[in-house]
Amino acid sequence: MNGNQKLKALLLFNMTIDYYQENADEFFNGTINVDMSNIYKHFTQYLTTGSLILDAGCGSGRDSKAFLDMGYHVEAFDASSEMVKRASKYTGLDVKHTVFDDVTAIDKYDAIWCCASLLHVPESKLPTTLAKLSTALKPNGIWYLSFKYGDTQREKGGRLFTDVNEEILSNLAKSLHSIEIQKTWITVDNRPDRCKMWLNAILIKI
Repeated sequence: MNGNQKLKALLLFNMTIDYYQENADEFFNGTINVDMSNIYKHFTQYLTTGSLILDAGCGSGRDSKAFLDMGYHVEAFDASSEMVKRASKYTGLDVKHTVFDDVTAIDKYDAIWCCASLLHVPESKLPTTLAKLSTALKPNGIWYLSFKYGDTQREKGGRLFTDVNEEILSNLAKSLHSIEIQKTWITVDNRPDRCKMWLNAILIKI
């Protein structure tokens, strides 16, 4: 990716945040009631009662609330201040308004949850963003990621999407210190009006 392409991707990333600012109610209402239990079970089977989870790019707060109800401790953030307001109200958490690259914690979290959030990070920035998050994860910590399935960076409807397949994920994981892929699996979008394929992954910090 050349300099012009990287600049365009960064501009699209900022446009993506603007999209959520302007469409916060629509996104909240369209995602808050989606049943994610088929995904949660792959993640929570590795956790113990009271585990501290970072919901990184929490959107509506749907998953944070689910994990709280399961008895886990949760911290959450989102890049959109409008989504932060709605997620804070819905979960009762002090959801932070910040971005992935502002994560500075070291060996803090038992688990990190990145559901449909990293897919908005420009392809050129994914390695450094993932490195920051992996540093925040405790040894033996669990990390869930999901991306729309594919191998391209694209713009759709005013949002940036970085699609990932198994090969791309494998190469990204190899670039990280002490991170291994535990398993990957493909699902169809849980929203009834969508048919997009998703790559899901559980990573572990060894």
